[in-house]
Amino acid sequence: YAVVVGYFGNIIIRIFNGTLFSKSFEYHDLAFSVGYIVIFIVMTKNKWTYKKLFIYLAVLVMILLAGKRIGIFSLVISIIWLFFVTRQSEKNQKCLITITGVVMMLVCYLLVYLVLNPDWNLIASNLNIDLAGRNYYYAAMQNYAHFGTDFIGLGRNACQVILKEDFPYFRVGNVHSDILRMYVESGFWMFSVWLIYYLIIMPKYIERKIGTKSSKFVMAVTLYTFIVYMTDNTELYLMNQFFYILTLLLFMNRELKGEYIK
Repeated sequence: YAVVVGYFGNIIIRIFNGTLFSKSFEYHDLAFSVGYIVIFIVMTKNKWTYKKLFIYLAVLVMILLAGKRIGIFSLVISIIWLFFVTRQSEKNQKCLITITGVVMMLVCYLLVYLVLNPDWNLIASNLNIDLAGRNYYYAAMQNYAHFGTDFIGLGRNACQVILKEDFPYFRVGNVHSDILRMYVESGFWMFSVWLIYYLIIMPKYIERKIGTKSSKFVMAVTLYTFIVYMTDNTELYLMNQFFYILTLLLFMNRELKGEYIK
């Protein structure tokens, strides 16, 4: 309810002050936070009510108006993954959760390796990748970081300082990829710890302590989170981290209490 009121409240204010179409409807933190709500709804829906229908429709409108391509893409991938995994046996579900975490880790390493490659712009051009200017931000980081086990990182928030002080003409607040940012700031080994914790340890720990359904849910929302991390800085958005953790806690609480889970 808070998200719906916050989003449409902003639109109503813009209608009254005559700025409705002067800006986009990309309320970044709101737009990406909605994804967690959708995944939660998909896994917990038990019966339709007018109240729930209103929320679902409002959430759908928010996603479409925001027009965040990576958000929609990651949400679709996460939901497809959920439907596929849910149709497997419990033993296979556990295996697929671990495999998904390992594959996602490898994808993150590959992304960092590619964007820190001196030929990155050529690679992006040959693959017809449209990054809306992000390729220049990524290429800029090549002056400060390299892919390898000997890279120890520049420190938290270093990317923001570099872009602000050394590349003010970019006019961006950060590097627009939390995967790259976390690598550049944390270094190879701490970056690896970060990946292993979220993609391997957390799902396995929750599986042992709570159950397979909660483990499956945490992998679904983590998959959504990390795909978005590839081209955005939602790790820095308070609302995104809030909903990431809140939906997870609510879901685990449901499974512990034995409440209905689809």
